[in-house]
Order: sequence, then structure tokens, then C-alpha cells
Amino acid sequence: MSHAIPVQATAADGFAPPARMVAELFWVTADGRVAEELVAAPVAGGVATVELPPRPRQLHWAIRVRDAGSPGAVFRSGPLDRLPGPPARGPLAAGAVRIHRGGGVLRIDSPEGAASLVRDRLATLPAPLIATDVELGADAERRYVVRVRGLVPAGGRALPFRYARGLRLAGSLDPGRPRRSVVAWPEGPADAGGAPLRALAGALDAAIAAAAADQLSAAALGAARAVAADAGFAPSSVSVAAVEVLGGGAPGVPARIALCAGAITGALAPAEPTIAD
Repeated sequence: MSHAIPVQATAADGFAPPARMVAELFWVTADGRVAEELVAAPVAGGVATVELPPRPRQLHWAIRVRDAGSPGAVFRSGPLDRLPGPPARGPLAAGAVRIHRGGGVLRIDSPEGAASLVRDRLATLPAPLIATDVELGADAERRYVVRVRGLVPAGGRALPFRYARGLRLAGSLDPGRPRRSVVAWPEGPADAGGAPLRALAGALDAAIAAAAADQLSAAALGAARAVAADAGFAPSSVSVAAVEVLGGGAPGVPARIALCAGAITGALAPAEPTIAD
């Protein structure tokens, strides 16, 4: 089956629109897990034309668009029951992929950086750990640092602990699950003290990384909505090309983020769900 997918790319002032785009097609499950990578095609003249097999009833389409001039993705659709655009010789258009590039600097330890979300996520730690305080910072290596203080019940007492974990951040490439636009992973040794945590360090690292990824994904969505407002559409997804924690002694924890707001627009019926906060 030949199918032409329209792709329209623009950019905010000070940014260049994606210019060397490639559309990649996948089959994914209903919850967005990739079942099979299908085909990739360049976007030429605002259209990516692909040859596709019929979609299995139990699977969904997913689209990822990448730009050769940029790391990361510029669009990730999530599961779709149908693709935007008509077949190559079809009579009616059925929507287009809309991409608008932008970005800026935000403080990720502030409300605009969704700082409360990482604290909320870490309010409940893996048992038996109990969190009493969460602080956000950065280190000399420009890593995002999450510091947790809390208690460990042991022998009828509650022993205090402290744990600081440096994280690297990057944009997610997952085509089927666009809700999480940023991934985080621990880097370097943890700074721990107080009650011994060796048996719980892996679970604590995973909880901190997941909380940071959720926080930065929420912050990226807020930034994408502001970026797309100038372009006249509401984003249903955001794809992050880069997120970099800045040094230099600036107050708070500033981070530079480069992103693309995305949506499937112009369809007679929605081709994809709108992401929620």
C-alpha cells in the first residue's frame, strides 16, 4: 500500500525549521510498545511517501520524524488507528503532521520547570524508605542532581539517611509513547550518608530517574504549548532534541531545552489522542 504523509515544519523566531526530515513508521501495541519497525522515507516537497503492508487488527501505526541536522526526534505520534494524509493517488486529504521548533532556557527547580512534580513523585519511595525532604540542584559536571533525605525503619528505630544522585538528561526517541519526552539516567557515583542503603540503592536510583523524567517531560509540554501558540495550533505531543543543565553559577537550576511541538492537524476526525498533563 502506497501512502503519502504530509509533513509541515515551521519554527519560532531564532530557530530554523527541520529541513532534512525522515519519517519512520512502526507498528505498536495499544499502550505504545514497538512491535515492529517498518520503513523510513525522506520528506520531500512536504510529503513522505511510504510503501506499507496492511495493518494487523491488534496493532496500531506510529510515526516518528527525525531531522538529520538535529539529535533526537522532531515528532512522535503515539498509537494511531489510521495515518494522516491520503494514499498516494487518493482523492481526499485526512490530516497532516505539523511540527513547530522552538525552545529556550527554563529553571527546572521552579514552578515553570514542574519542580513540584519530582517532589510529589518522590514523596513515596520504595519500601521501607520514607522521604522527608527533596532538593534539586546541579553539579560541576552539569548533571541534574536530586537530593533526598529520609528515614529507614530498622530495629524499632527510624534511622536518617541522605542520598544525592546525579542524572544525565536526553530527549526520548520512543515513537509510541510520546507522553514521556525526556529520559534520565544515573551517572557517576551516588553521594550517600547515614543509614546504609546498599540493598536499596538500585530501587532508589530508578525512582529518582523516573521522577526526573516525568518532571522534565511535564516542563517540556508546558514549553511546547507556549511555542505552538505562536504557530496557531495546540500540540498533542512534544519531542525534545536536547536538554542541557547549565553551569556558570546562575541562580537556581537553569536548563536549555530544544524541542518541537507536534500534532496531526486538518483531519476530519482526530487521528491521535491529545496528551494530558
